[in-house]
Amino acid sequence: MVRVAVVAREPGMRMAAAKAFDGAPPQWSVDLYSDPPSECDVVLVCPDVTDVHSPGAISFDPEDPAAAVEEIATRTSPGQLPLVSVIGPGRGCGVTSLALHLCRALVAFGTVCFVDLDQRWGAAHRLGLEPGVLKTWRDFDGSAESVRTCAVPTPGGFRALFSPLSVGLDSVEDERRPDEGVLLARARSLFGAVVADVSSPSVFERTAPHCEVAVLVLPPTRPAAARARSLLEGWPSLTWMVVSNRLGPGGETTRSELEHIVGRRISLELPCAPSLRDAEDDGRLLSSGRSRWIRRVDRLARALARS
Repeated sequence: MVRVAVVAREPGMRMAAAKAFDGAPPQWSVDLYSDPPSECDVVLVCPDVTDVHSPGAISFDPEDPAAAVEEIATRTSPGQLPLVSVIGPGRGCGVTSLALHLCRALVAFGTVCFVDLDQRWGAAHRLGLEPGVLKTWRDFDGSAESVRTCAVPTPGGFRALFSPLSVGLDSVEDERRPDEGVLLARARSLFGAVVADVSSPSVFERTAPHCEVAVLVLPPTRPAAARARSLLEGWPSLTWMVVSNRLGPGGETTRSELEHIVGRRISLELPCAPSLRDAEDDGRLLSSGRSRWIRRVDRLARALARS
């Protein structure tokens, strides 16, 4: 079931938008709202609503109503975008920040699910969410429907399967820990793109066989580059995209020096962005203003959409 929220206020505009969905697929659930709800897969905003900003929303053109329906169909078609793992050669590389912003950028191309596989901290607090009331993948029972139930809407316009540690729960016992591969596969069946925040090499070993692309977040230091090379050499069959991240403090090692150590080309360089660090401290990581850092993540999302 694809839940579509049509945001319109004027009766004539509501009628025009509703008529556009006369021939929509039967698995679409289309409802009218005055403001965007949190529980939906796609938001369609009509031109009479000018005070609403919903990330990833589709604009409705009454002169070309079929265009909106076609875009929704494109976005909600499963399998059009890759299943991506984001990993770093150590902690503090900016893996979670990049994964969350990548999800927000991929919303422009389809439905997106962020899978938080961090075994220590989790990602919910970075988004300013109230961890104590969030669902997590702890309640995943192996079914696709339980993924939909546990996937929480986020300010970035995508859904998130948070780690239990994100909401202040204790570590999940081994007998209750779901198979990460099955979890990713079920999410893949429901969403156009899945981005996994992979916290450690051990988790990566369990998830890598299920991924199509791995994004390696590399701090600009020689030790990190050496560790990254070992990781790359361990999984030569994967499609890798190496991203140099200068988000915060780090070394002055040049791009060419990093590429020499890693043994392959760096796909993208992310510049220093102190304002993004401040936004993360305030729990508004995905609501900070546009920056060079974010625009380059958008470029990465476009490259993944073409892969």
